[in-house]
Amino acid sequence: MKLCIPTLCNYDGVDALIRSAEAGTLPPTGYVVLDNGSRSPPGTGYGLPRLAAVLGERPALGEVIEPGRNLGVAASWNVFLERHGAEPIVISNDDIILGKSAFYNLDLLAGAGTPRAGYGWALFMQSPECTAKVGYYDENFWPAYYEDIDYFIRMARAGVADVRLEGYIDIQHSGWTTTNAFGDADWLRDGRAKNLSYLVAKWGTAGLEAGTF
Repeated sequence: MKLCIPTLCNYDGVDALIRSAEAGTLPPTGYVVLDNGSRSPPGTGYGLPRLAAVLGERPALGEVIEPGRNLGVAASWNVFLERHGAEPIVISNDDIILGKSAFYNLDLLAGAGTPRAGYGWALFMQSPECTAKVGYYDENFWPAYYEDIDYFIRMARAGVADVRLEGYIDIQHSGWTTTNAFGDADWLRDGRAKNLSYLVAKWGTAGLEAGTF
């Protein structure tokens, strides 16, 4: 399976994640990185040189997607599903370090026909069967937050089980990397508030009950 990673300038995190995957019991068959920060204004810390160095070490395995703008989480996940979702794929945050068996466990579940499984939503495997039943992620959730809760509700209504590998037993997740880096930015703060309002408008109390606010 391929390991797909959206990032917003956390190139060191992408490097650390790929290195941990390479050291695992079963490494991915390839890496796909969607670089949401590559076209932002110069002088803001965005750009391609670091990512080019990371994937330059793996020319046979690395693919970089440059959308030219920050697609946000839901749309980034959809790009991976559209391009590579004919087979099961693993999608990971850029702030994850995989334990030895983390990717192997997801591969086992994919081979067993499990539609979706993961260590929460920070690292998960999604199969074509899941996408066919539930659909793509709702890109009205931008840039981030609550797209996972929306999909969880839709999975439940479509009869797709959410198989969770309890806790973060075999991964390290630093968490909130984008929030910590860009939390003062209007686009992130306002987007989170907008997304919560949209979730409640879409699902009412079901949206509130499905998440922790």
